[in-house]
Amino acid sequence: MKGALRTWLVVTGLLLCCAPAGAAPSAHEHAPAAPAPEAHGAQEYCPVMTGNKINPDIFTIYRGKKVYFCCLDCKGRFEADPEKYLARLPQFAEGEGAHADNHEHAVGFAWGMLLKPLGITTLVLLALTASTGLLRRKNPRLLLKCHKALALLTVLAALCHATLAFLFS
Repeated sequence: MKGALRTWLVVTGLLLCCAPAGAAPSAHEHAPAAPAPEAHGAQEYCPVMTGNKINPDIFTIYRGKKVYFCCLDCKGRFEADPEKYLARLPQFAEGEGAHADNHEHAVGFAWGMLLKPLGITTLVLLALTASTGLLRRKNPRLLLKCHKALALLTVLAALCHATLAFLFS
């Protein structure tokens, strides 16, 4: 059993070391900076990923007005089809007679926030499943039961992660 614990610690340590904490956010990670109110006027939230605060350093000019985003991925999506997001922008809604506070960010739970933690959970479960599978000769009954339970949990976590990745990417 000591060998299984040692293997689990080594694999978990490697997984944690391979995922750098201070790395720059990828295209799908939305880590917005604190907005400067004087820099962007009434726009507080990203028009693409509603609910995410804007980063005042990421913007584009559309119809002579600045449009801010939470990340570069959202900027690219906006530039591909800007008309799709205009209703979410207060700088364009005011001229069309709509309310400036026409955001969806205050309602509901943002399921996309679970994407990264669920991916890490899936990796840890996968490592545990592999280590119990490799070490099940030491204690066949106990480790085989653990291996089967972990395999089921890993598959469920992977399905949930894949579903969220599909919906929010």
